[in-house]
Amino acid sequence: MGELVEGDDGLQVEEVGRWAKDKIASLCRYIEISRAVRKKWLGPGKGGAAYVELFCGPGRSRVRRTNEYIDGSCVAAWKASLASKAPFSTVYVGDADEYRRSLAIERLKRAGHPSWN
Repeated sequence: MGELVEGDDGLQVEEVGRWAKDKIASLCRYIEISRAVRKKWLGPGKGGAAYVELFCGPGRSRVRRTNEYIDGSCVAAWKASLASKAPFSTVYVGDADEYRRSLAIERLKRAGHPSWN
Protein backbone atom coordinates (compact mmCIF):
# COMPACT_ATOMS: atom_id res chain seq x y z
CA MET A 1 0.00 0.00 0.00
CA GLY A 2 1.14 3.50 -0.76
CA GLU A 3 1.51 6.19 1.84
CA LEU A 4 -1.60 8.18 2.76
CA VAL A 5 -1.26 11.95 2.36
CA GLU A 6 -3.66 14.88 2.47
CA GLY A 7 -5.80 15.10 -0.62
CA ASP A 8 -7.30 17.90 -2.65
CA ASP A 9 -10.83 17.09 -1.47
CA GLY A 10 -10.29 17.23 2.29
CA LEU A 11 -9.75 13.48 2.63
CA GLN A 12 -6.56 11.46 2.59
CA VAL A 13 -5.31 9.96 -0.67
CA GLU A 14 -2.76 7.32 -1.53
CA GLU A 15 0.47 8.11 -3.36
CA VAL A 16 0.86 6.08 -6.55
CA GLY A 17 3.19 5.85 -9.51
CA ARG A 18 2.54 7.35 -12.95
CA TRP A 19 1.36 3.94 -14.20
CA ALA A 20 -1.89 4.46 -12.26
CA LYS A 21 -3.06 7.04 -14.81
CA ASP A 22 -2.82 4.44 -17.60
CA LYS A 23 -4.63 1.88 -15.44
CA ILE A 24 -7.52 4.28 -14.79
CA ALA A 25 -7.69 5.31 -18.46
CA SER A 26 -7.89 1.65 -19.54
CA LEU A 27 -10.58 0.91 -16.96
CA CYS A 28 -12.67 3.90 -18.05
CA ARG A 29 -12.32 2.90 -21.68
CA TYR A 30 -13.55 -0.60 -20.82
CA ILE A 31 -16.53 0.85 -18.93
CA GLU A 32 -17.35 2.95 -22.01
CA ILE A 33 -17.09 0.15 -24.58
CA SER A 34 -19.13 -2.27 -22.43
CA ARG A 35 -22.07 0.12 -21.95
CA ALA A 36 -24.33 -1.55 -24.53
CA VAL A 37 -24.08 -4.91 -22.78
CA ARG A 38 -24.57 -3.27 -19.37
CA LYS A 39 -27.70 -1.45 -20.57
CA LYS A 40 -29.35 -4.83 -21.29
CA TRP A 41 -29.32 -5.50 -17.54
CA LEU A 42 -30.57 -2.09 -16.40
CA GLY A 43 -34.15 -1.01 -15.81
CA PRO A 44 -37.33 -2.27 -14.15
CA GLY A 45 -37.56 -6.02 -13.80
CA LYS A 46 -33.93 -6.60 -14.78
CA GLY A 47 -31.07 -7.87 -12.64
CA GLY A 48 -28.89 -4.76 -12.67
CA ALA A 49 -25.19 -4.33 -13.27
CA ALA A 50 -22.65 -4.30 -10.47
CA TYR A 51 -19.04 -3.16 -10.26
CA VAL A 52 -16.90 -5.05 -7.74
CA GLU A 53 -13.60 -3.62 -6.49
CA LEU A 54 -11.80 -5.91 -4.04
CA PHE A 55 -8.84 -3.62 -3.34
CA CYS A 56 -10.48 -0.19 -3.52
CA GLY A 57 -7.94 1.81 -1.55
CA PRO A 58 -9.06 5.32 -0.60
CA GLY A 59 -10.79 6.04 -3.92
CA ARG A 60 -8.43 8.85 -4.91
CA SER A 61 -4.68 9.11 -5.41
CA ARG A 62 -1.87 11.57 -5.86
CA VAL A 63 0.70 10.72 -8.52
CA ARG A 64 4.22 10.85 -7.14
CA ARG A 65 6.54 13.43 -8.70
CA THR A 66 3.73 15.27 -10.52
CA ASN A 67 1.41 15.76 -7.53
CA GLU A 68 -1.56 15.30 -9.88
CA TYR A 69 -4.73 13.98 -8.23
CA ILE A 70 -6.70 11.20 -9.92
CA ASP A 71 -9.77 9.19 -9.00
CA GLY A 72 -9.19 5.66 -7.78
CA SER A 73 -10.61 2.69 -9.69
CA CYS A 74 -13.98 2.45 -7.96
CA VAL A 75 -14.75 6.16 -8.21
CA ALA A 76 -13.46 6.38 -11.79
CA ALA A 77 -15.55 3.34 -12.78
CA TRP A 78 -18.70 4.84 -11.22
CA LYS A 79 -18.15 8.19 -12.95
CA ALA A 80 -17.41 6.47 -16.28
CA SER A 81 -20.60 4.44 -16.00
CA LEU A 82 -22.56 7.65 -15.45
CA ALA A 83 -20.89 9.33 -18.41
CA SER A 84 -21.70 6.33 -20.62
CA LYS A 85 -25.42 6.64 -19.74
CA ALA A 86 -25.40 3.09 -18.35
CA PRO A 87 -24.66 3.55 -14.63
CA PHE A 88 -23.89 0.58 -12.46
CA SER A 89 -26.81 -0.42 -10.24
CA THR A 90 -24.38 -0.78 -7.38
CA VAL A 91 -20.69 -0.62 -6.61
CA TYR A 92 -19.26 -3.09 -4.10
CA VAL A 93 -15.96 -2.11 -2.51
CA GLY A 94 -13.63 -4.01 -0.25
CA ASP A 95 -10.16 -3.48 1.13
CA ALA A 96 -8.03 -5.10 3.82
CA ASP A 97 -7.69 -1.62 5.35
CA GLU A 98 -11.11 -0.51 6.63
CA TYR A 99 -10.03 3.13 6.85
CA ARG A 100 -9.09 3.19 3.16
CA ARG A 101 -12.41 1.52 2.34
CA SER A 102 -14.28 4.16 4.33
CA LEU A 103 -12.54 6.89 2.32
CA ALA A 104 -13.62 5.22 -0.93
CA ILE A 105 -17.21 4.96 0.30
CA GLU A 106 -17.22 8.66 1.22
CA ARG A 107 -15.97 9.53 -2.26
CA LEU A 108 -18.64 7.35 -3.87
CA LYS A 109 -21.24 9.17 -1.75
CA ARG A 110 -19.90 12.51 -2.90
CA ALA A 111 -20.04 11.28 -6.50
CA GLY A 112 -23.74 10.55 -6.00
CA HIS A 113 -23.77 6.76 -5.92
CA PRO A 114 -27.23 5.75 -4.62
CA SER A 115 -26.03 2.67 -2.69
CA TRP A 116 -23.86 4.85 -0.49
CA ASN A 117 -26.26 7.74 0.09
